[in-house]
Order: sequence, then C-alpha cells, then structure tokens
Amino acid sequence: MKLKTKIILILSGVFFLFGSAYYSIEHFIIFPSFLRLERYEALENLQRSIHAIDREIAHIDSLCHDWAAWDDTYDFVESLSGYYIESNLAFTTFDDNEINMLYILDNNGTVVWGRIYDLETGGQIQLKDFPGDALPRSHPVICRDIASSDLSDVTLKGIIKTEKGPLLVASRPILRSGNAGPIHGNLIMARFLDEEMVAGLANQTRVDFKILPQGSEPAGLHDMTPAQDMACSIETVDDYLLHIYAAYPGISGDPAFLIRTTIPRTIVQQGFATMRFAFLSMLAAMVLVLVVVIFLLQRTILKPITRLTDYTQSIGRTGNFSQRLGIHPSDEIGILATEFDRLVETIDHQTSEVLLINERLKEDISRRIEIETALQKANQELHDLATIDGLTQIPNRRRFDEYLALEWKRMTREKKPLSLIICDVDFFKHYNDRYGHLNGDDCLRMIAQVIGRHAKRSYDFAARYGGEEFAIVLPCTDEKGAMSLAESIRKDVQHLRIPHDTSSVAEHVTLSLGLSTLIPGQQLNPDTLIALADKALYEAKETGRNRTVVKRQTPS
Repeated sequence: MKLKTKIILILSGVFFLFGSAYYSIEHFIIFPSFLRLERYEALENLQRSIHAIDREIAHIDSLCHDWAAWDDTYDFVESLSGYYIESNLAFTTFDDNEINMLYILDNNGTVVWGRIYDLETGGQIQLKDFPGDALPRSHPVICRDIASSDLSDVTLKGIIKTEKGPLLVASRPILRSGNAGPIHGNLIMARFLDEEMVAGLANQTRVDFKILPQGSEPAGLHDMTPAQDMACSIETVDDYLLHIYAAYPGISGDPAFLIRTTIPRTIVQQGFATMRFAFLSMLAAMVLVLVVVIFLLQRTILKPITRLTDYTQSIGRTGNFSQRLGIHPSDEIGILATEFDRLVETIDHQTSEVLLINERLKEDISRRIEIETALQKANQELHDLATIDGLTQIPNRRRFDEYLALEWKRMTREKKPLSLIICDVDFFKHYNDRYGHLNGDDCLRMIAQVIGRHAKRSYDFAARYGGEEFAIVLPCTDEKGAMSLAESIRKDVQHLRIPHDTSSVAEHVTLSLGLSTLIPGQQLNPDTLIALADKALYEAKETGRNRTVVKRQTPS
C-alpha cells in the first residue's frame, strides 16, 4: 500500500474518530443537559402550581383569623345574636369572600351556626364530613392541644377530600380582638377547589395544570426528585409534551389529589435542532480540512518522498551510488537523502549496541517504575491513615484543621464568605447506653453518609470533628445557603428514622447544628469562625435541640 493511501486512510480514521467523539459528547453530555433543563422547568412549573394552591389556603386562613379573633364573633357564640347573623352571615358574605363554608362551633364542638353554599346557584350543600349539629373532637379541623401555644399562631389548614371534591379549609380558635383568650370555640372556613378555581390559578401562574383524583396517573412512570416533600413522576407524552404528576397532601397527611402539569418540550426540541446543525457543520468542516491537508501533504512531503523511494530502489537494483536526487540540501528530505548513504554504512555496527543499551534501559525503567509505584502506594496509605477517620471513612479532625486553614487563606484573598456548620447527635451517650456501641458506630456511619451527600461541590468539605460531632466547611457560601444546607442535613437525618427511645427530643435520632459565616480578613482567624459555630451549636442544644442556630460576629 502506498504512503499516500495510508495517509489518506489514517486522516480519514482520525476524522472519523473525532466525529464519533463529537457525536458521543453531544449524545451523552450535551443532550442530557437539555433533558435536565427540561426536568428543572417541569419541576418549577409544578412548584408554582403547588404554591398557588398554598397561597389560596393561606388566604382562607388569613380570612378565618380575621373573623375568629373578633369580639363580635366571640360574643356571638353565647348570645346567638340575630343582628350578628343578619349583618355578617348572609349569602353575600360567602359570595364576596369566595368561600363555600363557614362554621362557628363552641368549645364542645356543637355547631352554633354553619352553612355550606353552592356559590353559582346560591343553594345550600350537605357534606357528610361536616354535619350541621356538631363535630367530634377527633375531627381533623378541630384545634387541639393548644394550651402552650401562642393563640395567634394556632391554626389548622389544608385540604380535605369530600364527596363534592377537594375542600380548602382553615380552622382557628375563637378569640377576643387582639388574639386574647380564653378560647371560646372554633371558626372554620372553606372553599371548594373546583375547575373554575383551578383555571383561575393556572391563568395566574401561567402554568397548565389540572387536579386529578389520587391514583389516576398512568402506570410505569419513573420517580423523580421530591418537590415540597411530595414524590413526583414524569410522563413523556410524545416528542412535544411532558406531564409531571405530584400528590398534594391532605390535612391528615394522606394524599388528597394529584396535580398534573403540562409543559411543551421546546428546550429539548431546540437543543436537538442546534446539535444537529452543529454536527452537520462539523462534518462539512472536517471534509474541507481533509481535502486541504491531503493537497498540502502531496506537495510538500509525498512527492519528495516518492523521488527518494525511487532513488533507493535504483541503488538496490544497480548498486550505482553515483546517482544524485537534486533535492535542495536545506530541506529535511534533502538532508535525509544526503545522509542516507552514510547511515547505511554504519547502521549494522550500531544496531547490536543499540539493542543491548535498550535492554538495559528497559530493565532500569521497569525497576524504577516498580519502586515509584510502591512508594506512591505507601505514601497514599500513610496519608489515608493520617487524615481519614477509620469509623466513618470521611476526613478526620486533623484534615479538617488543614482544610479550614487553606480555605480561610483562599477566601481572604478572594474576599468571599466562608461558612462552617458543626453538628452534634442529640443524646448520643444515651443512644450508646441503650443500643450499644456497635449500633452507635452504625448510626455515626449513616449520618456521615447523609452529610457527605450534601457536601457535593468539589470544594465543600465534611469531616468527623470528634466523637459524635461532625463539621462541614462551605467556601463561597453565604449564611442563607449554609442555613439551607444545614436544614436539609437535619431533615434527612430525621428521615433515616433511626430509633432512639431514650431521646427527650424525638423517638428517633436527631441533630443539633450550629452555623456561622464570616468573610475572612486580616483581623480574623479560623478560630473565630469555629468559636461562633460552637456557640451556635451550644445554643441549639440549650434551646431544645433538633434545630439549626446561626451565630454572627458581634460588631467591635
């Protein structure tokens, strides 16, 4: 096979590999990023739909509070004043405030006054969950166990499933104006989440969403990231539409209904079109480059080499070394032609010596590689022993001190915030006494895994600070971001549901967390950050545990 053919094949192979690599990058890296953007947009739309319903519930709760904390309502429970009914409880009140139900109960649960209206027809409605005479103390909208609470904050609100559809409901204790007690009963307000209301919310949020009965989602959907602690599922309808489903919790904790949002797949469609155009453009450019390179190689290399090949073959056939190529000696190929005869003379003598030297070099290189490999392995093992905690397999206190010092200097140069979270397992000594040290070790490992999952940026750092304490260093993170991450860790540890019946905080293992954020400077040092986080952790323990407390630097 001629050299020209080989070069063409090699260049074609290189361009083919480059095109394959480019296509793989588009298919496995770039295109999935568009899919992630699409999923993010879907979740954003779902969140907006959920928040719209939450706002409606909050609106009803605010209206319910205004009526419940009112002297006239408080007195009406006993007086049953006809004037109050005539002035405040006419159908126009329901219509103006867009509520379907208003119930006033005394402390025994007896319905002092109650109506449920259809706002379109003005007719009354009967619901089996809301009888007209009395509601039991176990009813989910009756406020209970509120002796130690601030009365202005006492509320029950959410969704209740009824035979007429989902009901947005809020319940408040009846108080004097100014939220003064004692409690004189309960006031309940509610509104049906009907198609008209959903259409209005969809128009407000600019999100196409529907309310569906629980269990009506298509089979075979795959789980996605939780949104507001609700499992979501996604359905690819076709190349142009996407459905995302989530269960909205009722007031008792059970799913009340499904929310289905629909989004057009414009991101993926645009991404696919862009990648296709880029790939075709790249192919066209590669073909052009291939033609130009082959032309240049033919003029500058292949033609002179062909002449040199003919020359050497002629010598081999005739044995006449008096022939000359006539190639300019300043050219590398010309120099090669000039030195070729001399090289042939000496090559046989030098070959034996070169082979011997190569063998020795190979042996020396092999021994050196073996020694360097052993040294690297030993150094890595020593480093791991010195900086990795043997129980949790995350960095230890020594490595924490080194990393905090390095990041402190870096943040000092960059003038960016540095946050530190120190967390402690609540009543861990009681846990070890109750469940044994082996279970205690397992508990610490599971908590370390949760913390490690949240410290996911390349420069986030989690370590075992000592005993049952852990620390997380968060460079380039302000107080708000650190607080969000700390609360996520605390909640995820709760979700592990590790039994802890000797804890006075909860029936399972919980964390107390202390947080501090500083912008490092010449007048501060890492000990200041540690001291603030430690004080915050102490305050979290003193104020009830299972919480995150922030400690800020007091201005000097």
